[in-house]
Amino acid sequence: MPARKFQYKYRIKSTRLKYWDYSNPGLYFVTICTKDIIPWFGKVKGGKMVLYNIGNIAQDLWLEIDKHFNFVRFFVARSRSF
Repeated sequence: MPARKFQYKYRIKSTRLKYWDYSNPGLYFVTICTKDIIPWFGKVKGGKMVLYNIGNIAQDLWLEIDKHFNFVRFFVARSRSF
């Protein structure tokens, strides 16, 4: 029980809509945050995203998703947005 392990110390309120079934087709955003905002996946250089090895692995695995789920259509990655 993770909630018990951390005694709700790191628990945040869900932002999911209670009435929405997330198995429905639709547009969804996936956000991956890293501890201490460390740029593990790569960096922006000259206005382009340059992936590190782990970033290449993440991208390769992400692009495999449509081979398993034919309804996935679009992929965009960007660096920190703030």
